[in-house]
Amino acid sequence: MDEAPRDEWLQLLDDLPVIVWEAAVPGPAFTLVSGGAERLLGYPGQRWIDEPMFFPSLMHEEDRDRTLASCAASTARGEDHELEYRLISATGAVHWFHNIVEVQFSETGEVSGIRGVLIDVTQRKQAELARREAEARLTLLADRVEDVLWVRTPERVLYVSPAYETIWGRTCASLLADGTSFLDLVHPEDRGRLEQAFHACLSGAGTFDQTYRVVREDGETRWVHARAGMEPSSEGQVQVGIATDVTKRLQEEESLRQTQKLESLGRLAGGIAHDFNNILVSVLGNADLAGDEIRSGGDATPLLAEIVTAAERASALCRQMLSYSGRAPVAREARDLRKVTRELEGLLRTSLPKTASLSFEFSPQLPDVFVDVTQIHQVLMNLVVNAGEALGGQDGTVRIGVDLTECTPEELAKSWTGIAHAPGARVRLRVTDNGKGMDPESQHRVFDPFFTTKAHGRGLGMATVLGIARSHEGALFLDTQQGSGTTITLLLPLHVEDARSSPTGSRVVLVDSEPPTRELARRALVRAGHSVRVAGDCATALDLLNAERPDVVILDPSDLGPRTDELMRFLDRSTNDVPILLTPSGEVRGTDLDGIAGEHLKKPYRASDLQHALSRALNRTP
Repeated sequence: MDEAPRDEWLQLLDDLPVIVWEAAVPGPAFTLVSGGAERLLGYPGQRWIDEPMFFPSLMHEEDRDRTLASCAASTARGEDHELEYRLISATGAVHWFHNIVEVQFSETGEVSGIRGVLIDVTQRKQAELARREAEARLTLLADRVEDVLWVRTPERVLYVSPAYETIWGRTCASLLADGTSFLDLVHPEDRGRLEQAFHACLSGAGTFDQTYRVVREDGETRWVHARAGMEPSSEGQVQVGIATDVTKRLQEEESLRQTQKLESLGRLAGGIAHDFNNILVSVLGNADLAGDEIRSGGDATPLLAEIVTAAERASALCRQMLSYSGRAPVAREARDLRKVTRELEGLLRTSLPKTASLSFEFSPQLPDVFVDVTQIHQVLMNLVVNAGEALGGQDGTVRIGVDLTECTPEELAKSWTGIAHAPGARVRLRVTDNGKGMDPESQHRVFDPFFTTKAHGRGLGMATVLGIARSHEGALFLDTQQGSGTTITLLLPLHVEDARSSPTGSRVVLVDSEPPTRELARRALVRAGHSVRVAGDCATALDLLNAERPDVVILDPSDLGPRTDELMRFLDRSTNDVPILLTPSGEVRGTDLDGIAGEHLKKPYRASDLQHALSRALNRTP
């Protein structure tokens, strides 16, 4: 090659950001080293050529023997090769180089030399080292946290942390081998929902956020809250997730709820004891005085009237307690909720402060609801009185709205009643004020019994509203904010017509487990001219009903003991023939009265109340 072109070629090599070299073998003895050697390492390339041991001295001592041996072996075999190792610069800095080596041959096929290019890969090596260190720290952290961390593609699990073995009770290796095996231990009631959400996330249709149960092979149940999303990576889109064992937290929350419930029950018991003691003082005191009047020939009528008044107060308190529990016996009928509300308009207006106005917002047409009118009036009175007091003596408006609305499962799930509701149409009753609203504590406790923000009052009003909502299978909502007023919403199911009918008659079968009540009813009925046969339990009642067809059955199913369900089924089959008057005194445990078409009479009742209710039952028309 002419000197001029060669010089140009060497200048070109010197300008490259790499070290180009040639060497003869054996040795190797360098015959050419480009100027990149001095720029990258600080030593002139001529030293590589003049000093045979200079280049090996630049090698990091941990790499020297391995690198020289590997290069010699590949060269002897006539194989091109690549190596990575460290060289020390004149400043003492360590540089990583990638050496690409090509073997040269003579005309006779013998290895005559080698040549190559050294590329500085220090930055790449440092990045790889940093990544490996980060991965090591992440793995160490993941191994120590109590949450399960995982990374997976739709086809397989790439990583799962050791906490999986603690929560699921299975090895990480089992999940790495079968990416869906974690579903095997998910509670059957949760599995379908979980699988759907999990695969939807893997397909890119949103994030994954689920709480579910894991039933381990040792029988222990764990609650798990898992969250995951899709992220880009070198593997393509991968799912990155975390699963937390929330069993202890949920147990603590349930314990707190039980504690709060016991506190509420304590307040309830104290309030009941206070009210009933006052009532009993009136009953016992007036009874004692009435006895003295009778023995002395005086008039005991006013004292007996006081006893009746006290008993009515006790009855009202019992109804409030039963309404709070959602177990009050109800006398329901199909009514237009707008008319039920209008019936109370005068009383509602007088219950509001003079500074407050009352307005009504009714939809033009509404289906009926099946309600106890007295209890709905009680709801309206409680809500309107509270709304008026929330105005704080300032000018304001209380609005009552009644309309029809369609409800979703998500909306109904937020109800305070805690009842599972099917989606669909509901008649909506809303009472709204533009008063001061509620603070967070009041919002949390507003439906607790005996909680009140008033200077005076027992705090049973809102608890009663909640109980009535439950007994009507309704949904109850609170919407309030401090300074922005309050809206209480009651959703009631629509009435479904029942076309059954009953004839009239005067032969009565009276079924009641309480002897004093049974005897009072028997006397009242006999005095009115009815023929009465009595039963204190289900077996006797079934014998009487099978022996002779009565004209009407009066029944308190609250505490009849064994065979109650059998008696209910008998009456259900007989409803088309025999009128029924139900007089439940409390909760009817495990018994469904919905299939019994008949009149209802609440206890306690007077003899005259029983007569009127019996007449309604005997004259009941479809």
